[in-house]
Amino acid sequence: MINTTEKRCQFVRERYLGGLCKTCWYKCPGYGAPVTFPQAKDKPCPPIGSNGLVDTSFIELKCR
Repeated sequence: MINTTEKRCQFVRERYLGGLCKTCWYKCPGYGAPVTFPQAKDKPCPPIGSNGLVDTSFIELKCR
């Protein structure tokens, strides 16, 4: 997880590559490439928390 509250991430898209998990893409200031997190196919991508960062506690255990 990005460890500074100065970052403000925005959800970009989901990408399905097969298997149990999909990849959730986020755009975060200061990072050239998208920041990605795995998530179960049948669950929504992790939300952006009140601090502006991706809340990784929403990632399903099977994809961690």
